[in-house]
Amino acid sequence: MLSGSRQELLFKLIKPELVKEGRFTQEEFLSFSIYPEKIDHLNNLELCWFILAIEKCSLPGERLCKAVDYFEPPEINDAKLYYREFPDIDNFLSLEYCGTLAQGQYLCKATVEQIGRLRMYGYLQVVPEAQRQSTKIMVGNEILNKIHVNYNRVNKIAELISKNKYYYNDIRFNLVNDGESEFIINEDKGTLILPKDGSVIIPDGNHRSIACEVAITDYEDKKDIFSNNKFPILFTHYPVIVVKEIVSQEWNREPIPKRHEKSMKSSNGSKIVDLIILKAGEDADERYAGQIVTTKDEISRGNGVILKDMLIDAISTIYNTETANYDSPIARSNLSKWLIEFSNQVVYILGDDYSNIEKTKKTKWSASSEAWCGFVALSFYLQNDKDWALKLVQILNNVDFDKSKIPTKSNYNAKTIKDMSMFFKEMIPNE
Repeated sequence: MLSGSRQELLFKLIKPELVKEGRFTQEEFLSFSIYPEKIDHLNNLELCWFILAIEKCSLPGERLCKAVDYFEPPEINDAKLYYREFPDIDNFLSLEYCGTLAQGQYLCKATVEQIGRLRMYGYLQVVPEAQRQSTKIMVGNEILNKIHVNYNRVNKIAELISKNKYYYNDIRFNLVNDGESEFIINEDKGTLILPKDGSVIIPDGNHRSIACEVAITDYEDKKDIFSNNKFPILFTHYPVIVVKEIVSQEWNREPIPKRHEKSMKSSNGSKIVDLIILKAGEDADERYAGQIVTTKDEISRGNGVILKDMLIDAISTIYNTETANYDSPIARSNLSKWLIEFSNQVVYILGDDYSNIEKTKKTKWSASSEAWCGFVALSFYLQNDKDWALKLVQILNNVDFDKSKIPTKSNYNAKTIKDMSMFFKEMIPNE
């Protein structure tokens, strides 16, 4: 292990070997010092440069590393001759212009390759003050701001992009308005041209933009994906002080309610519910399949009946869907078909209650999320009974749906599912 002073000296000594024409820029070398994880994404010839530089700058008797320990002689010779060429950055300064959102705010698109190249060439910058987490570190004799980067997250995004499985969300670009910088919008061509000498920062989307750089470096065989797939770009032209206000606004947004966030996550249960929603108005009766919503607020405004995450929880708990038995699309499809058939029968039997849902909700619990937890349980208990439809009529006709008689007092949690399951289990007539 090198001492701190020796590390600083080595840092200074290898810099002239690596920062030169055809190798790394000053900014790139500095970024390797702050984020050593970036070295993992260099090609073998560029890695060889590092080892050759360290080997050259080692003190007598100090064996840090030797190139021959990692590379064959022809590879070392290729690295010495390798000249790193950068394409003209002008090729990547044209964003696809989609429209004006407000004064100084524009909606654009940029390809994965475009974002990756602009980062790689140092055109896109990140201001530490405009990021959620940054810390001060010492590099040589310089105190620098290090922005927190979760490279596990970056690598996962890059992998998803390369597999064409990433769902693209917006990245913010801001051309710093210093009174001189200008950009050009050509509405006829549908382009927004960034200035070559402008200062463009990323107030939001740092991990996604780094992932673009990692993707084009690590997955060179996926060029078609990177040149065709695009991120929405929220482009602004403000001074840095205004950018900080934008970032503050983003940070102070009301967090997504846990229930809403949960309903958006992928699971076997959520996929089954999505299949039911997809069939609304077709195989699935609109009176329930079209009433599945993500928030309580929607229900209180009269825009729905069934809270999606409660339905997911009920199906997952009662049918135990988060097991390998339901990892198969066929298994999920079969269960969704049964639930649709059963639920159609439920709303048919409760026809009066579902003809005017808002009126029903005032006096009865038959049109509620709690009720549907019970109906899911009932579907489970009757699924192998050849007379299930007749028994369902008998059960529902015997239930007192008066709002004051709801069988649970729990507020949309696991006990709600348990209470409703027990209630309907006891309602099943004996043979």
